[in-house]
Parts: sequence; structure tokens; C-alpha cells
Amino acid sequence: MANGFYHIELLNGVREQAECVIDQVCDGYVLKKPRMYRKRARKDYLNLVKRKKHGTQVIRKAIRKQLQYIRRDVRYIVKYVQSGIVLTQAPKGCMNLITTVHEQQRLMFEIGSHSIPRRIVSLPQPWVRPIVREKAHANTAFDTKLHISLVDGYIRVECLDFKPYNEAGDFYRAVEGYRGAMDGIPREFWPTNSIGIARH
Repeated sequence: MANGFYHIELLNGVREQAECVIDQVCDGYVLKKPRMYRKRARKDYLNLVKRKKHGTQVIRKAIRKQLQYIRRDVRYIVKYVQSGIVLTQAPKGCMNLITTVHEQQRLMFEIGSHSIPRRIVSLPQPWVRPIVREKAHANTAFDTKLHISLVDGYIRVECLDFKPYNEAGDFYRAVEGYRGAMDGIPREFWPTNSIGIARH
């Protein structure tokens, strides 16, 4: 249930971004704004948020509606571009994010899944990826893969990544990278528990 509700939150944000792109295009080119049903879409979203219980069928119905609203907005923007309107860099990047999230959410909706490779889970940080962790309070985390070295008071970043994979392999690569740069191994290692290596 929680996963399905999260998809609604994400889709609502995507829909609002698509509406902003349309507003920018229409205001910039002095065009009449198309019918976007934004009030109805907002009402559908709020109706779900205010419900005390979120059943599977209720959430799926809400997801389907938001997907339809987004698809309509994307079609408007595509028509603008086909007519010769040039999107600036910001709306263009926004459109790439909108279409990617919409396609991922549509595919998950059709196959009845909450997961897909390289799934976008955050609009402000689209590079963040969910990572499955065996933790009591949360099955999914959004950790950063970060390996740093401290040399004579200076911090050297060996690895920085958001992709979902086991970071144990990166630990050894970071050590080898340090060895190659500093002509010696670190005096101490401070790995996290997820790497599963004792401190030296």
C-alpha cells in the first residue's frame, strides 16, 4: 500500500511540472492555454490523500488517472515542439524527466509491480536510486556510495555514486586507488557495517 501511495505522490509532482512547462510555453509565445483539467487532477489527488484507508484498487485507480493527465499534458507539449516552438534548457530537461517517470510508472502499473531498473524516486534528485537493505525499520534506503581518504588533513574522494549495488567491491578499488596515488596502503580502514569488513 505504501509503495502505491508513494507512486501517487511522485506522479502528482510530475503532473504539476508538466503543467508548469505548458504555462511557460503559452506565456512566452502568447498562446491560449489548452484544457489540462488541472483542478480535477488536483482534486483527484487530494481525495486520495485525505482518505483514511488506501486500498489497492483505490490506489490503482488514482494512479491510472494521474497517468492519463500526464499523458495529455505531454501530448500538448509535443505538439508545441512539432509546430516549431523551441523549449529552453530548463523546460527541455524537465520534459526528459517527465517522460521518463511517466514511462516507468506506466510500465509498473501495467505489470503490477513497484520496482523497475533505474527507477526514479525523487524529482529534485532524479539520480538517487532505491537500495534494498535488511533493516528492521525500513526495507529500502537511499544511501550514497561514498569512499573518502584522509591524507595529511585533506579529504580525497575515491568514489561517489547513487546506483544500487553492493559497495564492498568499491572498497577494495578505493584502497587500490589510494595505493596507486600515494604509493602505499592507508594506515586505517573505516568501512560501514554493510561492507562487512573489520576495521584495521
